[in-house]
Amino acid sequence: MKKLLLIAALATMATTAMAANPGKDTVATADVTVRAEIIGEGLKITDVYGKPLLLDLGKAFEGEATTLFNEIEYKVSSKAAAETNPIKLDIKLAADTLDIVNTTAGIDPIKANDNHKLTVNLSLDGKKGSEPSKKEILVGQTEVRGTISGSTVTTASSKKGVYVNKIALTATVTQ
Repeated sequence: MKKLLLIAALATMATTAMAANPGKDTVATADVTVRAEIIGEGLKITDVYGKPLLLDLGKAFEGEATTLFNEIEYKVSSKAAAETNPIKLDIKLAADTLDIVNTTAGIDPIKANDNHKLTVNLSLDGKKGSEPSKKEILVGQTEVRGTISGSTVTTASSKKGVYVNKIALTATVTQ
């Protein structure tokens, strides 16, 4: 038994020793998207700073099996404050899960196999994403806030690339 443990320890050390550090002149880059939008009347949905919603699950190394998770805060805003009664809202995501696809590989999203897509589990205000979250913009207020979270698991066969897709977050006035 001790010999087996020693062999396993040596194999682990050998595997760890072979991992390469970034070499001289290694460069990492990230794209920055710049945009603006002007809307009319009604409601607008943004992050708490008034920016578009972006649930960035982070980065993982190719061939690494790991869980990626993030949570963002959203707000639903009305141009004018609620006057005599609260503005009652049903807020929901279009689904509980979303397949994000490797856009770098140039693969048709419909035909992407498991090596080029990741399934993200979504929740809205702590519930399944497609279950309505009932919220109110109170009298004298112009906004209400909540959270969206997502998690996915990368596998050893997940390919290098940027994985992206979109899902609708809807706020419906119910009063």
